[in-house]
This record gives sequence, structure tokens and C-alpha cells, in this order.
Amino acid sequence: MDAARERADRDLRAELIAADAMPWFTLHEELEIEHVDEARELARLVPAGASEAERAWRGAEAVARASWRFFDAMYQLWYPR
Repeated sequence: MDAARERADRDLRAELIAADAMPWFTLHEELEIEHVDEARELARLVPAGASEAERAWRGAEAVARASWRFFDAMYQLWYPR
């Protein structure tokens, strides 16, 4: 991103986001960039064959289901009915 675009983005954020919330958004943005890099690295580990990709997909779906169960359980702890 060029310097002018960075300044424009920074100015827009300053108008839209309260100054005390800005550190959280800045940290979140940095972490998202790290997550993208991690996802790319993981994708490179999956062999090119169709059956390997299918197994990787099933594994990813299993992790997603487990994550939802975990977050649902955490939600219930914080917000019991």
C-alpha cells in the first residue's frame, strides 16, 4: 500500500473509530495478517492429489464442528439460559 493510501486509511479510521478502541483494531488487523499467512502455510502442506485434499477437507470440517461445540459451550457458561 502506498503512503498516501495509508494516510487516507488512517484518517478514515480516526473519524470512524474512537481513539480508545483504535489499539484493539490495530492489533486485530495485525493478527488477521498473521492468520492469513498461517492459512497459506497450512494449504501448502496439503498434497496435490484429490484424495489427500478430500481428507484434508474432512479434517478441517471436523475441526470446525469441534470449534463450534467449544464456542457454544463457552457461550452457555457466560450466558446461561
